[in-house]
Parts: sequence; C-alpha cells; structure tokens
Amino acid sequence: MNNTDHYKILHEYLDKDRTLVMNEVTGEVCLRKILRVYDKEVFTWLKWNHIPHVSEILDVQESGDQLIVTERFVNGMTLDEYIRKHSPDLRMRLRILSEICEGLY
Repeated sequence: MNNTDHYKILHEYLDKDRTLVMNEVTGEVCLRKILRVYDKEVFTWLKWNHIPHVSEILDVQESGDQLIVTERFVNGMTLDEYIRKHSPDLRMRLRILSEICEGLY
C-alpha cells in the first residue's frame, strides 16, 4: 500500500495538477499537487522539517517524471484577494511582507 491509498478525492481543480483530498484515517483535508519541475530533496526536507509560514508537507512521492506532494490544506484567500478585500494600511502591508520573507528565507 502506498501513502496515497488512504485519501479520498473531494475536489479536482480545473488545472488537474491540484486535488483536494481527505485522509480517510484522520479525516484531515489536504491538498495534493502534481509537479513536473521540482527538486525532490527540497520537498523531502520540508516534509521532515516544518517551518512557519509554509504549508506542512505530509507526503512526497515520485511517479515517473513528476512529483506528487500532499500538504496540509490551508483554508483562506490569496494575498491578492486579501489586499483587495481589506485594503491594509502600510504597517500591515509591511508585516505581511515580513512574514512572506520569513517563509522564503
């Protein structure tokens, strides 16, 4: 049995490279991504070394010329949606930018 056997598909996005799935053992909702350009070592490292501001990687599997990454689903909105909806002031924009930089670092 591979690690994808206990996931139930909840929603397939139009691009077909992302699928919302549920772990049938834990009930946790996750996002599965299919990557064609990737560095497996980076995702394997992230799986074992969770860092703040980056969605937790739960599973990494190579299949042919693609990498299947399952990560913890973060429900929310994109940065663009947030800025359009809330029009944050300069202080909040700087805080958001700082958190993005921490995640990238």
